[in-house]
Amino acid sequence: MKTTITLIALFFTSILSASAQVSLYGDDVYHSGSFNMAIDETGNLDPRTTGANQTWDFSSATSDETISFDIVSYSSSWNDANLVYVAQGDTFDFVRKTVNELITYLPIQNLDQFSFEPLKAMNFPLNFEDVSKDSFIMINYYSGGEIGMSQFDSVRIDLKAALYTEVDAWGKIKLPQGDYDVLRLKSEHLIAVKIATKDGNEDYIEQPFLGSEEWVTLYNWYAPEQGYSIAEYDPETGAVQYLNSSTLNIQQVNLEENISIENPITTQLAIENNGKHLLKFSLYDMNGVEQKRLNINAQSKGSIDVSDLAQGIYILYIVNPETNQVTTKKLVKN
Repeated sequence: MKTTITLIALFFTSILSASAQVSLYGDDVYHSGSFNMAIDETGNLDPRTTGANQTWDFSSATSDETISFDIVSYSSSWNDANLVYVAQGDTFDFVRKTVNELITYLPIQNLDQFSFEPLKAMNFPLNFEDVSKDSFIMINYYSGGEIGMSQFDSVRIDLKAALYTEVDAWGKIKLPQGDYDVLRLKSEHLIAVKIATKDGNEDYIEQPFLGSEEWVTLYNWYAPEQGYSIAEYDPETGAVQYLNSSTLNIQQVNLEENISIENPITTQLAIENNGKHLLKFSLYDMNGVEQKRLNINAQSKGSIDVSDLAQGIYILYIVNPETNQVTTKKLVKN
């Protein structure tokens, strides 16, 4: 469901066992692909239980409406986003996914000027009780005539935007198509506008009846390797949006390049970049600590010595610095 202020449903790749508390990485929360969601508008589902090892039973959810959308790679001089949410030909959420964080871009129109302002949504890896806060303030001055308030010589407009996210619960969610081990993310987004006016050399006087303040709160559930929020609850309407089906774009794993990566690995991680661009590779352990890094030019081969690394699961982040595309690949170290 889309609200007046679009919030990103955040989420990231898992680690522990299938029945344990999960941790999430960038591709878990936002991955290129096609998604179909159902919406239960009955208001009969109450998912606001917080804490550890919770169970949310949405298995009886109805499908009053369905929506389909795509998440695709994106590159533009307008902002630094590398992914965008597209539905019925319109673009909505602009997101920059990197190794360490997820950033959303809020579109702002100022007369005939248009800009995108960044708000950090979350750091990676994402774990229970993680919190993120970000905000910005924009102050603009106009003559009264510019904005239809000619009774005043000057008008000042203060815009504040804030995004607060908290992983307030973990456990299992039961949906009509199956059960998932999840983290739940509570997101609160503020848009506040204050308007002050002045005549001549007087001080600016705030006009409270012309301002506005709007909070949007959403609850999202994320599961490993799903690429998007698998359920979302809007406390204002009582509606629940949940995953019907999805198809992740496996081409994104290779950044549309011919990349050959040895997996599983033992003493050497061999990589072949047959694409057209230099690529940056960073190897992280499941605690989110970078262990190795390597840059490989186009049409080149490279290798990373991993003989000193412990056996287990690692995440290889692949970055195309020219297009800002980011993807991950899970590797096994024997």
